[in-house]
Amino acid sequence: MCGICGIYGQGDKAEVIKMMPMLQHRGQDSEGVYIDENVGLGHCRLSIIDLTPLGNQPMANEDGTVFLVINGEIYNYKEIRENLSKKGHVFRSRSDSETVIHAYEEYGERFVNVLRGMFALAVYDTREKKLILARDPIGKKPLYYSTTKGKLAFASEIKALFEVGILKEVNLDAIPSYLMYQYVAGMDTMFKNVFRLPAGSILVVCPDRITLEKYWELSEGIWNGTTNHISVLRDLLEESVQLRLQSDVPVGAFLSGGVDSSSVIALYRKFSNKEIHTFTATFETNSEAYYAKKVSAMLDTRYHEVPITADMVAQDIKKITWHHDEPLGDAATINNYYLSREAKRFVTVVLAGEGGDELFGGYPWHGFVPAISVMSRVPVFIRRALQPTVDDIFGNGDATSKLNRWHRILSFPLQRSLMEMQMYPTTAMSQQNIRWLTGFKERKNGLLPTAMKNPLNQMLSLDCLNTLQKFLMKADKATMSHAIEERLPLLDKKIIEYAFSLSPSLKKDKYVLRKAVEDLLPDDIVWRKKQGFGTPLADWLNSTKLKEMAMDRLRDGELLREVCNRKALDKLVGKLNAGEIESGVNALSLSNVIWSVLALQVWYDVFF
Repeated sequence: MCGICGIYGQGDKAEVIKMMPMLQHRGQDSEGVYIDENVGLGHCRLSIIDLTPLGNQPMANEDGTVFLVINGEIYNYKEIRENLSKKGHVFRSRSDSETVIHAYEEYGERFVNVLRGMFALAVYDTREKKLILARDPIGKKPLYYSTTKGKLAFASEIKALFEVGILKEVNLDAIPSYLMYQYVAGMDTMFKNVFRLPAGSILVVCPDRITLEKYWELSEGIWNGTTNHISVLRDLLEESVQLRLQSDVPVGAFLSGGVDSSSVIALYRKFSNKEIHTFTATFETNSEAYYAKKVSAMLDTRYHEVPITADMVAQDIKKITWHHDEPLGDAATINNYYLSREAKRFVTVVLAGEGGDELFGGYPWHGFVPAISVMSRVPVFIRRALQPTVDDIFGNGDATSKLNRWHRILSFPLQRSLMEMQMYPTTAMSQQNIRWLTGFKERKNGLLPTAMKNPLNQMLSLDCLNTLQKFLMKADKATMSHAIEERLPLLDKKIIEYAFSLSPSLKKDKYVLRKAVEDLLPDDIVWRKKQGFGTPLADWLNSTKLKEMAMDRLRDGELLREVCNRKALDKLVGKLNAGEIESGVNALSLSNVIWSVLALQVWYDVFF
């Protein structure tokens, strides 16, 4: 696990050294650079496997013609190493990273297909003067790039790009996407001309061309009703957890008390008699600590409770935003930040349960599939004709109105496309809310489409391609801010592919996953309804320090004054001042709107 950066093309390649201080928090065990007339590569290392200098990067092949920098872990590296050794490849270290160089030598640009793990990497071939950038299939590790004046710069975090002449500008076109989905969907970011390499993609840069293509995509398999799906899934889960226990440093786990994280830790315990540290976020309200403690006691882990308060958030929000690069639209990023800070005192690697909901149908909106199938049959021209009537009757998107909840609900079946209808329950704001707040008309939403045919698989794959990307970005930035490597067993490539080969009937409310682990955990953990890894936003925004900060930034924030309607902001401030932010966790709550706006302005304050 590390931070990587680089420059290719015109300009001074030694400038790559300027990028590295922006990535040092990701790994301080060693630093390295490779520079020639065509490329500069930089690496900040967090040592996980092979702690010796032989694992340092940039790493070269035997004759020094291929160089690599990589952020991540290759879990099947022993298998790859064995196969390539039989073909005559010579290895100098025990590092998983070295297998990537030899895989490239053996397979060319198809080398990414043999890698099983999480990664963002750059391979430079001096013979062809070719740079290859790639990300893992589901996008666990981030990679950003920008081009200007014949130069391409890339890095694990956006902030490093601005150290080498990339112009720092707000991407105003991305604001509607951010406000709607709590992050900028697709390849765009909140910075103009800075792009996110898509998951499962490879970018090849040569002196005369740049090509971007997908090497892996989600696809539906064949639903075989005769297979014992529960035992097959159990075998895959066990293998995935075992692979992720490979480490030369201590491994702990994040524990929420839900079935996903609890299952991961139960399997961890099955394969380890060592002391296991688990870390649980708690709040004065909306806490799952009761269930987390129960799981911890049953599995004999060393339980660490991490209280998070509104005052802590007010004090640290700028620091957390700096680490995150983009606005903290999803406040759960904050949970991961404090969990990681505590975890670093005891471990360097943590396991977590991310991905169970997206693969196995765990979110409440997955229950809307039958209704969406019916609603989508209404002709688009009728849906478009009805929307103005709903706007007129229910407040035209005024997020402070008591009618807004009904406006959101009644606008659900009126979305213009099936994909927008399927993604609508995940939004923090509707198109009408955004027009009310900013005046922006329709702009591209950036959503990545799906090729799935089955309606439930369509929703699950959209979650994987879009909603999950927000959570993975959150997980990486928050954990790596404290040099913690987070590993996600449920998002193993084999498990993802198997999940989409199952009949949708097995994935309703995570049935097949729950059955696969029900012998490991109590029934009230395995079968209880999802609570979510949320934050008590309303309570936070009603607290003194964060409330004062929010009111100040909504009134006087420079970016908000530029992009938002003054009357709309005044209404939001009025609700804050009156303490009229509803309690509890609700997707349609005003607290989500206010938080998104506040986070946008704090981001601007930090970076501009």
